[in-house]
Amino acid sequence: MPMTMSIQNESVTYRAEVLIVAVANNSVSICLLKIQLEKQAMEKRSGSSYYWFWLLLQILLINVLGLHCQPPPDSTSFISIDCGISDGTSYVDSTTGLTYVSDNAYIDSGKDYNIDSTYLSSFRQELTTLRSFPDSTRSCYTLRPVVQYYKYLVRAYFLYGNYDGLHRANTLKPLEFDVYIDVNMLMTMSIQNESITYRAKALIVAVANNSVSICLVNTGNGVPFISSLELRPMDSSLYTLVNNNFYLQVYARLNLGATQTIRYPTDPYDRIWREWTRSDWTNINTTQPIQYFSYDDYRVPEAVMQTAVIPSGVGGVTDIEFYWDFADTGFRNNRFYATLFFSEFDALLPNQSRAVDIFLNGYNCFADYPPSYLWADVIYSDGPLYQNYTYRWEIKPNDSFNLPPILNAVEVFSAMYLENVTANERDGTLSATYFRFSCGKFEVAILFL
Repeated sequence: MPMTMSIQNESVTYRAEVLIVAVANNSVSICLLKIQLEKQAMEKRSGSSYYWFWLLLQILLINVLGLHCQPPPDSTSFISIDCGISDGTSYVDSTTGLTYVSDNAYIDSGKDYNIDSTYLSSFRQELTTLRSFPDSTRSCYTLRPVVQYYKYLVRAYFLYGNYDGLHRANTLKPLEFDVYIDVNMLMTMSIQNESITYRAKALIVAVANNSVSICLVNTGNGVPFISSLELRPMDSSLYTLVNNNFYLQVYARLNLGATQTIRYPTDPYDRIWREWTRSDWTNINTTQPIQYFSYDDYRVPEAVMQTAVIPSGVGGVTDIEFYWDFADTGFRNNRFYATLFFSEFDALLPNQSRAVDIFLNGYNCFADYPPSYLWADVIYSDGPLYQNYTYRWEIKPNDSFNLPPILNAVEVFSAMYLENVTANERDGTLSATYFRFSCGKFEVAILFL
C-alpha cells in the first residue's frame, strides 16, 4: 500500500523505510531499503518535493525486481591468486592475512616464471612469480564462483621483472597487450619499466551466471603476462553508478595525511587506500571516532577519515592543490569521476570558522562548504567531469572564514563503457554534464553546458 509523504518543513529530512525480500538466483536476501528525501531550497526552481519524491519512489519500485542485496563482506568469498606459483600451493599474506592460491585452477594455458633474482627481495610475494602466454592470442582466467549481478572490485597486477632476460620493458618500445573483463576492453597495458608494478583495477557487475573472465590479448607488441589477480565482493549499496551496463575503472584511492597504506582487514572490502602527503601540506589526525550518515554510499574506513592534510603555510601556501593528466593514466576514456572526503577534527571556538571553496581547472564548482565536525562528509560527481587533458583541483579557504582548508581522502575513477551499450547511450551525457555534490546533510546539483 502506498504511503503519502507530507512535507511540512523545508529544513527537515523526511524518510520512508521499507523492508524488502529480494528473491534471486534461488536465494533469499533481506534488505533494508531506505528512501531518503531532503527538501532543498533549490527545489523551488525545479518543482514540488512531493512530485520528485514520488518520481524517485516509482523508479525504485520499477527496479526493485532487479535489486540484489549482498551480505557484509567475508574474506572467504575473496579470490586471491598468485600467478605462476606451483599447482596446489598456497600461502597466507603476512600483511592482510588473506590466502593466496595457485592460478592453475583458473586457467589451462601459459608458462610459469620467476622474476629476475635482482628484484626478488624488493616486492611482495605475490609479485615475484608470473604466468606468461607466448603461444596464445587470447588467454582468459575464469574467476568463480561469483553471484550474478553482484558488484565486485577486480585488480590485476603486472611486474615484468625481466623474467625472460630480454629487458623488453622500455620507453622506446614498450611491452604492450590488452586487458579485457569478459568481452569488454579495460585498457592497453603498456609496460615501460621492468621494476615497476603496473595495475588494472575496476568496479564491475558480474553479468555472467557464475564467473568473471579476465583476458589478456596479444596485440603483436610483446608477450602478455600477469603476476597476480584479486576479486573482492562489494556491497550493493556502494558506488551506485556501477550497474550492468556501466563500470568504473579505478585510477586513484588516496589516504591523505597518512603514513601507511590501509586495506583489509581495516577496510572490509579490501580497497587499497594509499598514503599520500607532500612537503607543502601538514599532516593532521584525530583519535576521536568518526560518525557516518545512514545514507553513506562509500563507507570509507574510519582510519582513513581520521587523517587529513591542511596547507603548510610555508612560502605563502594557503591551498590544497593536486592534479592528474589524462595522458598519464593509460585509460581509454577521458571521462572521469571524482569523490572528495572531508571531516572536521576540531571543535571550533566561537571566533573560529572553516569553510572551503573547491575549484576544478579554475572553475568554482562548490563554494562555502564547512566540513562537519567528526562526521564523514563526501563531495562527489555523479556525472563525468568536464573533459580536459589536465584535471587541476584547488581546495581553497573561503574568504569569510579564518581556518585553512582540510581534505581527508580522494577517489578518482574513469568510465568503462560496455560492448552492449549503444553509441547513442554513450554520447548522450556529453552535451550537458551534471555534477552532484553531497555533503552529508544536503545536496546541490550544478549544470555545466
